Amino acid sequence: MIISSGVGPFDERIGGLRAGGLYLLAGAPGAGKLPFLLQFLAAGLEADERLAFLGGHSPDELFEQARHWGLEGLERAWREGRLSVLGYRGEYPRRILEAASPEEAFGELAEALDGPVSRLAVDPGTLLWETREGTAMAGSFLQWQESSGTTVAATAVANLNENLPRSTDWVIQRAAGVFHFVRLSSGLREITVHRIRPPMEDPGSITVEARPGLGLTRPARGPRRRTGDIPHGDRRRLILLRMTEAVTRDVEGWLSREYEVRDTRDPAEVISLLQAETWGGVCIAVERSGIEEAIETCRAIRPLLAGAIVVLSRGQLRSSDRARAMEAGADDILRQDVVLRELTSRFRRAAAVVAGDRDLSNRSDRPRPIPDLIATGVFKAEVGQRLVSPSLGYLTLILVPESVGPDVLEALRSSVRLEAGDFVGLVDGGYGVVLQDARGRHARIYMERALRSLDPSAGAPEVGILTSPEEADEIRAALGA
Repeated sequence: MIISSGVGPFDERIGGLRAGGLYLLAGAPGAGKLPFLLQFLAAGLEADERLAFLGGHSPDELFEQARHWGLEGLERAWREGRLSVLGYRGEYPRRILEAASPEEAFGELAEALDGPVSRLAVDPGTLLWETREGTAMAGSFLQWQESSGTTVAATAVANLNENLPRSTDWVIQRAAGVFHFVRLSSGLREITVHRIRPPMEDPGSITVEARPGLGLTRPARGPRRRTGDIPHGDRRRLILLRMTEAVTRDVEGWLSREYEVRDTRDPAEVISLLQAETWGGVCIAVERSGIEEAIETCRAIRPLLAGAIVVLSRGQLRSSDRARAMEAGADDILRQDVVLRELTSRFRRAAAVVAGDRDLSNRSDRPRPIPDLIATGVFKAEVGQRLVSPSLGYLTLILVPESVGPDVLEALRSSVRLEAGDFVGLVDGGYGVVLQDARGRHARIYMERALRSLDPSAGAPEVGILTSPEEADEIRAALGA
């Protein structure tokens, strides 16, 4: 039986999805995976199916995204009991986290769903199988999915050309379909069929547009210029659009040292400059209150620029605002108070991704696995190297007091993902745990999993959680580096 994915141009090219299959959506953040999942669920509602979402979003966060893409019916279905929302934190049933084995974990998941569901969306899916159990957990997940008959769409923040963890590679080989999502410099999205069963003869890539109120849909019109037709120009020539008067001195100094900067406060002038000359990139300095205008500016200039668009915010933006800016064409979003070394790395990486420099934007090297509890000096050096590496993503540092005792330490060490680059070491006053490519919410999940086998009466230790790049300075200060 063939069912709709909910994304019209995709179904027209592929023919739809096979009911009961597992589909993996791979790609970088902002590439369009979440709207695809939401439309996948919305299509199930239209077919009067029972649905579930499992992921790192609370219901409020999930339905805020759904409303943005014009899918108000999902919240209504949740309130009516047709859609279950299970979170990796908060309301996510603790008994799943406390399962003693992979088989038990997915047995408990079936109970948490409170009956069979036709469609399950998982974001990110890798948290279900990239665990300390590795391929054993992946195997149990695949067995559960096949026996349940549920059509599952799960995401992975991964480039399929990289050396992937074995557990993820196993899921890829067993999946009915694997689709790679890429955000083009024009702002459009491209979905490439990496593999599908039954095989199709050269299905090609599907180009879609992410439009508020409509989700992933057929592009309203082609970009005014294709990226390949726009001269890349000198990457050192940068337009700085000031949408705030508050640009820090160190950032201004860094920009003037690194680039030939044309300074303006007028978005219309940016468009005129891009139409008249070739530029290496645009930096938009903005307050949180001005993010709407910044998003519209990104959308207007994206078809005119082959270089990177970097949004430099004063203060932390909401996750929904960050997602919308990326959808509008921004290549990176960071705060003004980021350390200058990180600023250099992020600007260079954004430019490399847009220009297609595979040596910078598609590096396959991964951090070396560190199985041992390493000494303080080695720990500091390794963290320092990762903070400035242009080829590695973000990381989270968990600071654990030395009073936790050997049982907790062993639980922490046995729960890290060595294949992903996690490691544990000594720091002044206790222990440090580095979770590679993880955010704060992933650190909380890790702590829950690590401590689930211990006596709950002992209580969870008070830990500090710091995430790079936003808190790179705080990480260095905490380690005395």
